[in-house]
Amino acid sequence: MTAIAIMQLVEAGKLDLDEPIQTYIPDYPVQSKTPITTRLLLSHTSGMKAYKNGKEAQTTTHYANLDEALKLFKNRELAFEPGTQFAYTTYGYVVLGVIIERVSGMSYGEYMQSNVWDKAGMHNTSIEIRGQHYENKSALYHKNRKKSKLSDQNDLSNRVPGGGIQSTLMDVMAFGHAVLNHTLIT
Repeated sequence: MTAIAIMQLVEAGKLDLDEPIQTYIPDYPVQSKTPITTRLLLSHTSGMKAYKNGKEAQTTTHYANLDEALKLFKNRELAFEPGTQFAYTTYGYVVLGVIIERVSGMSYGEYMQSNVWDKAGMHNTSIEIRGQHYENKSALYHKNRKKSKLSDQNDLSNRVPGGGIQSTLMDVMAFGHAVLNHTLIT
């Protein structure tokens, strides 16, 4: 969904996939001789690392916005020179979310709601907020020896554009139809 939002901005002429990300996030540190571009972020070839450890991946720390989440990892060394390898990282999609905010002038959630979810007819899709009760929401359990225990809820505010969105089967199908029918991008 984040990739679709990025491509909407490309189609609107507001974003160039091959410009360095500092074009849109001027305060993002330059970390290599090869610039990180939006295209490299989309394809997970930017060199950005994934979560530092399990505690960072399974966290209850809340980040007020994507700029705060960005501070968590933006000064970390790259895993490799951008464009030379593939390595999945949710944090690359956090950077894409910040780009969406900077280019559109809207929060990530506002942009997604009005430009993706509403247009696709996705009425049960939103950013998941830790601690909020959602009717009929599935839950994660851990098995401890012979007993199952409800898992502590993770705070996904450090990764919203890459994994903090909740939806339903019907909404995901509506999204797929909107993509195939060119409702969201050409």
